[in-house]
Amino acid sequence: MYKQRQKPPELAMLKSLNSGMELSEERKRKYTNQIKGWEGERKFDTLLGKFTEDYVILNDLLLQSNQTTFQVDTILIEGEALHLYEIKNYEGDFYYEKDRFYKRYNKMEMKNPITQLKRTESSLRQLIHQLG
Repeated sequence: MYKQRQKPPELAMLKSLNSGMELSEERKRKYTNQIKGWEGERKFDTLLGKFTEDYVILNDLLLQSNQTTFQVDTILIEGEALHLYEIKNYEGDFYYEKDRFYKRYNKMEMKNPITQLKRTESSLRQLIHQLG
């Protein structure tokens, strides 16, 4: 692993606030989601660490292309191939309907992780093209 994953600064801040005061419901939800996201990323890192092939892993990249800043959870470089991973640690039942992503129990629309991955992939392609 060439670039280790770092705990998000926002998570550290929310953890500190949570230990010293009562957080609003919105901040509590954000804190819980940040913890779950961090745990999911760490689990993914553990799974990738079990592979023995030759590859390079880059985590938590903040990149810029065409005046757009974008974040990449993990890129696995294997020879000439780039494998892009957008890591989610969702809980519960979800479904897709007409290219939209929903929680099953309350039919609430969520951010579609596939759309996010496609946007990141497009930005990464543009950056690679710019860099030659």
